[in-house]
Amino acid sequence: MRLIETQEERQEQVSPSSFAKALLGSIEWKEFTLSRRRTVIDLPEIKAAGDPIAGLATYSFIPPIRHAVPPAGVLDLITRANSPTSSLIYSTATYPLTNAAAFIAEGAAKPENQPRWTSATCILQEVANWCSVTRLALDDIPSLERTIDVDLQSLLNDRIADRVINGTGTSPDILGILATPNIQTVAFVTTSSVPDMIFKGINAIQSLGYGTVNGIVLNPADALAMYSLRTTNVYLIVPALPTIVTDAHCPVGTAIIADWRYATLYDRGGIRIVVDYLNDDILKNKLTLAASQRVGLALSRPQAFAKVALA
Repeated sequence: MRLIETQEERQEQVSPSSFAKALLGSIEWKEFTLSRRRTVIDLPEIKAAGDPIAGLATYSFIPPIRHAVPPAGVLDLITRANSPTSSLIYSTATYPLTNAAAFIAEGAAKPENQPRWTSATCILQEVANWCSVTRLALDDIPSLERTIDVDLQSLLNDRIADRVINGTGTSPDILGILATPNIQTVAFVTTSSVPDMIFKGINAIQSLGYGTVNGIVLNPADALAMYSLRTTNVYLIVPALPTIVTDAHCPVGTAIIADWRYATLYDRGGIRIVVDYLNDDILKNKLTLAASQRVGLALSRPQAFAKVALA
């Protein structure tokens, strides 16, 4: 065994290029990449030649925790778009519309159609929340800041979903679906079941060509009542319906049936999260995290939306 090494051989063993080759080819590196553990490589910290993980600091990846926030089902049906301004003017359809299109003889005049549209204004309003946390907690729990971000954003979405359905339009509230002028209203018919009323709502929209229903929003209690229909111990089969989502913000006893292609939720700049010291919190080693977003709802064809009474 040769115990004496030249200076060049020792330099080769600890050189950065040699370390990189050893690291990338090592079993340990493959384990790190497969396990998704985050890594920090600090080449000056290399201590010994031949050690494939010398200078490699690791800690396990911990996913953020999502706390109990109700799912905002209605938002899954709505197109989202960016707005360049705090308010925007859009076109909304008015009815009734008479279709004058016809087959014509050669040389005959073409019939005139005048689609009825008018302008409407969508005002974006700000929704916000905040929380405080100590710097020590952020330092000691790697996933805490991300968990707080997820919670704050989820709570914003939950409130947006509520106001998308129930917003009054009185500043600083946005205008929600149920308060939008010219949406259809289908009154409850005595002895009708939940599926009966849903099909009446579908008919109200589709029979006059206002749209093609592609989504229904129900309160979870009403969805349970519909799927629990039975005679004695035999459950009834509900005929095929468009996509049904449950949202606890939808009032009990009400279904929102619509062609959701005509709903757009505009936002300006997306969600903003600011982390800073508040007042004398720097003396208390405490940080404040504030989240905000500016949004507004536009229905370009209100008649394609129906508020249906289920009871």
